[in-house]
This record gives sequence, C-alpha cells and structure tokens, in this order.
Amino acid sequence: MKDLTDFREWFTEKYYNAEWLNFAKVQYAQANPFPHIVIDNFLPPEVLDEVLIHFDSYNKDHWHKFDGKHELKLMSKSEFFIPQFIRHVLHELNSGYVLNWLEHLTQVPGLIADTRLYGGGLHNIERGGKLGVHIDFNIENHTRMHRQLNLLLYLNKDWQDEWGGHLELWNADKTECVQKIAPIFNRCVLFNTNGKPWHGHPHPLNTPDGVTRKSLALYYYNIGEENAYFASMDSHSTLFEP
Repeated sequence: MKDLTDFREWFTEKYYNAEWLNFAKVQYAQANPFPHIVIDNFLPPEVLDEVLIHFDSYNKDHWHKFDGKHELKLMSKSEFFIPQFIRHVLHELNSGYVLNWLEHLTQVPGLIADTRLYGGGLHNIERGGKLGVHIDFNIENHTRMHRQLNLLLYLNKDWQDEWGGHLELWNADKTECVQKIAPIFNRCVLFNTNGKPWHGHPHPLNTPDGVTRKSLALYYYNIGEENAYFASMDSHSTLFEP
C-alpha cells in the first residue's frame, strides 16, 4: 500500500464481504446492553503505526483539557491543529464508502459525517484521568443534526489490564456494568448513541508515568426529522450519572 491513508481497497475487501457483514449485522443488533460491536485489527497496522507517531508529536498547547468532577481528559481543540496524516485517516473514515458500510452494519439510515470533528478527533487520557459513565449529547449545536453512532479507535500498544481504562457499557437503568472493553491497539468499538447507551471509564487511569490512553473518535449523525421520535426529542448535552 503506497499511500498509507488510501486503504479503500483493503477496507472494502475485508468489510464489504457478504459473509462478514451478515454475521456482524446480527452481532451488532443483538449486542448487550445496547447495539455495538468490537472489531480488532480494524485498519492496516502500518496505518495506525504512523498515526501513533504523529499523535505523540501533537502540540501540547493544542489540547483542550477537561478537568471536572466527571471527566479528566484531553481532546484535540480543532481539526486545524491535527497533524496532516491523522487528518487524512479521519477524512477517510468520514468518506462515503465508510458511511455506506456503517449504514449496512448498523441499519441506521442517512448517515452524515461530522467533518468539523465537533467533540471528535484525538482523545488522550493521562494517568489519573477518567471519563464518568454518561450518555453523549444528542444534537450537534451548529447543524442541529441528531447523533447516531460513535466510532472509537484505540491506539494503545502493549496495554496492561491492571492499568484500567476499559470502556464500560452499562445497562439502561445504570445498575450494572455489562461489558468491559480494553482499549488495545487497533481495536474499534462502534455503538449506537440512541436511547440510554450509558458508557465511560469511571475509574482513574493507573498507567505508568508517560503512558496515556490514546484514541481517535468519530461521530456520525443524521437529520432524523422524518422520525417522530426525533421530532419530539428534547436536546440535551452530555449526561453523567449522579
């Protein structure tokens, strides 16, 4: 693969395969506690090796820091500051052939990519950081589009379970953590953001000094006005558990 950011053929050969897609559609729809799927070795490893190099060179002045009761994390401030190679990978994951694949896999129609990376992009959590169990904001303020899917792609090589940082998926009434997903290198987690998809990693990260929990985050939307559910929906920001 001469151009590492052009993985169209690799992606379509792997994920447009009817046998894979038909199995994954059922797995996604029936997943507990809400529709989701975990895909390991999501992209060609050499692509994410390069992403990781540029991620580590990201200017520390360009992080937006969340430092509150429920979240202690870093997030890229703007697409403008994201290194070019990573921007190209993010743009590829926002492209039409990926959107078509996501619609087939999740059965969510009319998906629209978040090209402004509102809340998406690079996420980084340092030792002691956390993200409380929460439901994501449901409407993007600028376009008023309805959030439908999260795609999280982890960049953490040689991750140790004792460091924590697992993505936790909770049931609708927040009484039980149903799934814990380790944030290992080249693992993709895709899930619906409709309803009550409580998720997060509420326990402070216990990594060695200098080791952080790195990920790329992409969010997908649709207009949703044809659906009475969306027409009657009240807008809300991120909702954390009490």
